[in-house]
Amino acid sequence: MNTNSPPTCHGLAGIAARFILAVLLIPTNVVVAADNDLPVLMPPVQEPGVIQTLGDGPFRIRAEIAWVRMSPDGKELFADHVNETVITVLDAVSGLPKQQLPFIGGSFSPDGRLLAGRSAQGPPRFGVWRWPERTAVWVRNGELGVLGCSKFSPDAKLLAIAGHIPQVRVGYRLTVVDAANGRERWHTDFDDSGGSSPGGLVWLKNDWIAVSYSETGGPSVRIFEAASGRRVAADSEILANSPDDAGLAGATLAPVLAIFNERGFEVVKRNATDQLESVFQDEPESYGPSLYFQSVDVSPDGRLLFVATRSYCRVYDIEKGALLQTIPLGSSSAYFSPDGTKVTSALHSQVTVLSTRDWKPLVSTPQPAHEHTIGQLAFSPDGKYLASNDGHVILLWDWQKGRGVARIPRPSSEFCLEHMVFHPKDTLLFAGDGETVSWWDYSQVPSNPAGAPADAPEPAHNEILHSNSPPDYVHSHRLSVNREGSKLLAVIDLDAAAIALGSNPREKGQGFWPLSLGSLGDGYWVDDIVLSLDGRRYQFVSGETLRSFDMEQHKQIGEWKIPDCNHTPGFSPDGHWFVTNSSGFIQNALVINAETGAVELALPLADAPDKQYSLMVDGKAWTADSSKLASAFHAQAPGFRVWDMMNGGQRLGTQQTSRGRLAAIALTPDGRHLAAANADGTIQIWDLGKAFAK
Repeated sequence: MNTNSPPTCHGLAGIAARFILAVLLIPTNVVVAADNDLPVLMPPVQEPGVIQTLGDGPFRIRAEIAWVRMSPDGKELFADHVNETVITVLDAVSGLPKQQLPFIGGSFSPDGRLLAGRSAQGPPRFGVWRWPERTAVWVRNGELGVLGCSKFSPDAKLLAIAGHIPQVRVGYRLTVVDAANGRERWHTDFDDSGGSSPGGLVWLKNDWIAVSYSETGGPSVRIFEAASGRRVAADSEILANSPDDAGLAGATLAPVLAIFNERGFEVVKRNATDQLESVFQDEPESYGPSLYFQSVDVSPDGRLLFVATRSYCRVYDIEKGALLQTIPLGSSSAYFSPDGTKVTSALHSQVTVLSTRDWKPLVSTPQPAHEHTIGQLAFSPDGKYLASNDGHVILLWDWQKGRGVARIPRPSSEFCLEHMVFHPKDTLLFAGDGETVSWWDYSQVPSNPAGAPADAPEPAHNEILHSNSPPDYVHSHRLSVNREGSKLLAVIDLDAAAIALGSNPREKGQGFWPLSLGSLGDGYWVDDIVLSLDGRRYQFVSGETLRSFDMEQHKQIGEWKIPDCNHTPGFSPDGHWFVTNSSGFIQNALVINAETGAVELALPLADAPDKQYSLMVDGKAWTADSSKLASAFHAQAPGFRVWDMMNGGQRLGTQQTSRGRLAAIALTPDGRHLAAANADGTIQIWDLGKAFAK
C-alpha cells in the first residue's frame, strides 16, 4: 500500500519492497557548492536483440511504480520506482519519458522551484536542489541514516525529514531544518517504534507536523509544533478507531488530515480551537486484495478525498461525508496535482492523469495489458501465438505483428488461472484454476475492429474437469499433454487425474481416472508433473523426491532422491530431464535423468567462479523438442541464459535485460526467439541470434 505522504514517502508496501538506502539526515556541516549538481541519466536504450515489445505505450514506465506526482507547474510527472534508485520524469502531455534522475524521493516546494531528497550517485547526500536547473542550494554530509519521508511547509520556509535514527536499527527521527540553508531547528527520536519506515508526513498549516509510524504495540500518529518540536496533546485520540499500519494524507491549503490503511480510513480536521475532530470514516464493503485501500489523498483545498483500490477509485465530499463518484479505474498510487485540477494515478507501470472536472482521463492512453504480474508464458505449437497468464486473465498475442488477439478471463472469481498448456495438434488452449480445467479454441475468437484483444467466449460449456472439493488455497497446479494430444494430466496440490481427450478434444473427456501419487508427506505437494510422449507413464517432483508411475498398470516404477532445490517448473517436454537448482548460491544447475534419477549434466551458471551474485535461477523454458533450455536469473542484474541440451549442455549465450526482474520466459518451438515478461508488465520478444551475436 502506498501512503500519501510527500513524494519521498514510498508508502507502507512500497517502502517494504525497496532495499535500505543510506542517506544523510542530520549532518553537522552544510555544503553549498556548484559541484554538487544533481546529474541526469537518460532513459536506457532499446536492447538490439529485442524485435518486439508487447503491451508498451505512452505513460508506461519501465519498472513498477511506487508513486507518481505532478510537478507544481503541471508540465512533468515524477515517478518513483519500486526497487529502483531512479525517478523517471515524463512529459505530462505526451507521456513520453524525458529523463531519469539518480534520486531517492523528490519532495517539491509549493512553487515547484525546489526539490528535496537524496542523490543516489556518489557519496550519500541529502539536500535541496533548484528545479529544473538541478543545481544544489545546500547539501548535508555527515552521519548516515535511512530516509523515510520529507516535505516542505506550505510557506516553503521549513523542511521536515523523517527516517530511521542514524546507526540505530529500531527507532525513528523527525528533523526540521531551514529550507533555505539546511540548518537544523530541532529533532526528536521515537525509540519505541516497530522497525518499519514512517508511513506518512503531513503539515497542518505552517505550524503543526503530523507523522505516522508503527510502534511495537500498534500504529501511532504524533503531532508536533513546527517551531519548537513540542508534542501536541491533541493527537492522542486520533487512532482510537483507526486500523493498524496507518498512512497519512493532508491538504496543503486546509487543516484536513486523512489517516488510513488498506482496510479503512478516517478524516479529521483541525478546528478553530486547535482540536482535531473526526469528520467521517469508511472501510471497504468487503475484504480482498483487489478492494484494499492502496492510496488515499486529500485535495489541496481540503474539500475532496480520493480513495484508490486495485479495482476502482472513489471520490468523497469531505464536509458531507458523501460519495460523489466511483471511477472504474484500478490504482495503487493516486495523488492530487498541486493546483487540485488533476489526479495522477498509477497501477503497476501505467500512469493515468484524471481531470477533477469529470473524473475522466485527460489523455486517452492504453490500459496495461496485464494489471497483475505475469506468471506464465507459452507459445502455440506452430509458434504463431504467444499466451501470457497473470492469474486473472490470459492474453493471446500475435507476437510477430505486435498485437493482442484474444482476452480470456478466469471462469471463477474465487480461483486464479494457475496454469495453461496448448494442445500440440489443435487450436486449443487448456487452463486450470484450482477448481476446473477448461479449453478455449483460439481460432474462433472474433476480430476486434478497435485493435484491442477481443474477449474469448465464456468457457462454461468448455469445462472438461471439475473438482467437487477444491482446496482453500492452491499451492501448485500443473497441466501436461502428451505429444499426440490424446491425454491431459492435471494436478492440484495432492490430487492428480488423467483425462482421455479422444480424437476430438472439443468433446467431453472420453475417460477420467484419478492417479496415484503415493505418500508425499506433510507440507508437500506436487511441484511439477509431466506425461511421457506416448502417454503411458508420468513423472512428478515433490519436495526432494522424484517419482515415476506406469499409467496403464497403475503402479510406481521408480523413486529417487534429488538435491534440495528451488522448484520452478523444470521437466523437459519429453519427460526425459528435470532441471533444478538450489535456493542458495551455487555454481551449477543440475540436469537429472527423470527416468533413472541420475545427474547427467551440471550447467554452469556463473560467468566466472568468483561471480556469486549472478547465480540464481528463476523461471525455466524449453523448446518443444527439448533441445534447448532457457533460464531467467536475477541479482545484480536480471537476464536470461540459453543452453544447447543436444550438445552436452553447452551455453549458447547470456543476455541482461533493462526492465527489471523477469517474471516468466518462453521459447518458440524452433528455439530462435525468447519471450520475456518484464517487471513492468510488458513482454519483450528477443531474437536470440542477435542477442548472442559477438
